[in-house]
Amino acid sequence: MKKINILKMLQFLLGLILLSIVALLVIDVFQSSKTDGKAIEIVLIIFFFLSFFLLGLIVFAFYWMRWKTTNSIISSLNSIDSSQEEFFNVGSIIYNDDGKISFISPWLLKEGMNKFLGTKVKNIGINIESTKIQKWNYENHDWEVLSSKEDKSILLRDVTHNELLKDIIIKSQLCSISLHVSYSKKINFNDSWKSEASLKIEQTLQEWANKVNGTFYHLKLIDNTYNIYFRWEEGEKDIRDEIFFNSLKSSISKFLNDITISAGASFGKGNILDLKDKSLKALEISKNRGGDQLVLENALGEIEYLGESSIHTQSNTSQALRIFYSNLVDDIKNSKEVFITSHKLADLDSIGSTLGMYEFTKTLGKTAYIILDKLGSTATDLYNKLPRSLKDKFITEVEARKLLSNRSRIIIMDTSVASTTQASSIIRKLQSEKITIIDHHRVGEDTYKSLGERTFIDTASSSASEIVVEMMNLFLTKDNRSKINSFVATSLLAGIKLDTKGLTKNTSDSTHNSILFLLNNDADTNMVNELFLLPTSFLSVKNDALKNIKTIRAKFLFTALPKKNIIDDEVVAILADDFLNYKKIEASFVLARTSDNKYKLSIRSNGKVNAQLIAESLGGGGHFNSAAASWPIVIDYENIIKKITKQINGDIQ
Repeated sequence: MKKINILKMLQFLLGLILLSIVALLVIDVFQSSKTDGKAIEIVLIIFFFLSFFLLGLIVFAFYWMRWKTTNSIISSLNSIDSSQEEFFNVGSIIYNDDGKISFISPWLLKEGMNKFLGTKVKNIGINIESTKIQKWNYENHDWEVLSSKEDKSILLRDVTHNELLKDIIIKSQLCSISLHVSYSKKINFNDSWKSEASLKIEQTLQEWANKVNGTFYHLKLIDNTYNIYFRWEEGEKDIRDEIFFNSLKSSISKFLNDITISAGASFGKGNILDLKDKSLKALEISKNRGGDQLVLENALGEIEYLGESSIHTQSNTSQALRIFYSNLVDDIKNSKEVFITSHKLADLDSIGSTLGMYEFTKTLGKTAYIILDKLGSTATDLYNKLPRSLKDKFITEVEARKLLSNRSRIIIMDTSVASTTQASSIIRKLQSEKITIIDHHRVGEDTYKSLGERTFIDTASSSASEIVVEMMNLFLTKDNRSKINSFVATSLLAGIKLDTKGLTKNTSDSTHNSILFLLNNDADTNMVNELFLLPTSFLSVKNDALKNIKTIRAKFLFTALPKKNIIDDEVVAILADDFLNYKKIEASFVLARTSDNKYKLSIRSNGKVNAQLIAESLGGGGHFNSAAASWPIVIDYENIIKKITKQINGDIQ
């Protein structure tokens, strides 16, 4: 604006000077006009000369000021363009009609491309015919190139940093760790202690996340659960050497006897949300094994156990069971009566574990009842051998409803699914804090989300009976341990023997310690052995099974008994066990109609096939080596056979 005003002032002064000169000349001419006739002619010449001179000065001043202004603007734009180019890593090249580079933007010149000026554009390795984004490497830098032949221009963007990041992400394996903290009632009921403990845990997790350049989250939607994302190579050593877990335990050493930490981790090249889901499932395994350990799923999908419970034995001696036991004792003492139940068509582990829990409850001075009236054949044989004093403790669900009060508690044994128990109507009437679950079966993905804090599931235990024995052995006083009823001890031994297939499967040091404890409490081994003797009717059932047996893929045996045959649930399992004893057979499948009006499939594996996953795909469940599925008899039997056969042929790896 100032430059324009100066130009106007200059023009005004020049005009004023011209007018003054003209006026002086006119006056002089009139005075001398009488003496010199050529005066007018001279005046006109001077006038035109001065006019053209003045006009030239004005034009010159105008263009000189315009050039200075334009040059200043261009310089400013070049400065802005260069800084913007550098910020966005973008530059441009322009070539002429001859294909020679005539312009290179300032930032690209700084990047060393000045040597391309005057060079044929085709010689620098960029295809100017292409309209797609090209990749171009120059001076160890990666560039994205977009050519416009119409404008004779090339736009370049330095993506070296982006490519490095992409390379890191592709080559890196991400990891997700999920952790859950369990507090005893002593801490839960003391706000200052719980705040102190949770603060120390969160600080330790945040510090470790910073150490491995990861991200720490408190999963507010899931109580006392935390998550950390990081690159596996950054934290692998701390995880495998248990530095991470030990530092976390050290941070809460003051409360160590009242806190259990469970952790699950998964790493690989998958989506981070998938890894998070896998880490949460690994966390559930850690919790079900008793906690105080980290369960790791590696990139191949294999499970590793790190921490105090890393050995594949029962974790019942861990702090998790101590906390669970402490809470259970308080719950039982605060109850008026305790109901104990198990799954439908109870087997030896059901009756053994419920009798064991009855005995345990009795030591606390509480009235207890066992809601079991639908027993399998072997469980019925055991029940018939019990003394009247124990038989009287077995009641029906209808009888239990008459005794139900607002201070009742129910303990579910050998299953975690309320709908499969023999007291489902009782359970529906009770609040969740009045329900306790003790089980050893692997929990399905949908089931564990509905389980409450009063749940103890140890998939490393051989049976629910073994969990009860461990509780007795660890926590009862010496005097109470010596008073355990011998029939109860015998029933618990029968339950362990059933689920370990005669101590040949799923055993550990804890299993054998439990058996020793029961033998010291006068468990009758002869009675237990008699329970496992097969009836002569089994011979004809086995004969029918052999008639229909098929070998699938040379390593799987499958048989479907005629649907007119109605056999006991336990016999189906015995057949599946029996067919697994042949060489080169990795899994056996037996389907039959059972006495509870269902079609049941029993699956057994030698450890090379995951029986539980197969059963889950068919709507059932179980363990790695032993699982089952069932269907109501209204479903077509032949369709079930086809479904199972298809699963064996197609889905088993």
